[in-house]
Amino acid sequence: MLGYTGERIHELAEKLEHLSDDEFTERLYAYLGYPAHDPHGDEIPMLLPEEAWKPLSRLPLHQPARICRLPDTPPLREAADLLGLQADKPIKRVRLLPVDHIHLVEYENHLLWIPPSLAENLWVVEIP
Repeated sequence: MLGYTGERIHELAEKLEHLSDDEFTERLYAYLGYPAHDPHGDEIPMLLPEEAWKPLSRLPLHQPARICRLPDTPPLREAADLLGLQADKPIKRVRLLPVDHIHLVEYENHLLWIPPSLAENLWVVEIP
């Protein structure tokens, strides 16, 4: 639409990604008609307003959800990485353990134990 092609648009997109905020990204996504794929054919995950997000710890039991945002702090991000958690993947909280309030979740056909500090900082959106 703007006349940029190839490597130049990729360079500009990389710079813009680090300068823009969530509101700008959402508005640009809407302006472009909510495309499902980028120019390289890679899938673009559906963006939802942050008002729809909630911490995993507040997700009702057995309610399917999708991970929207991983924690920003290095120790919590490392914990999420060690558990193999990824944005835009489905997750379901199946039980809250009475000991230490550990969350038992279904994720990628496995059961995982999520500590409360990670569950408070792992943002999800409910899915039907």
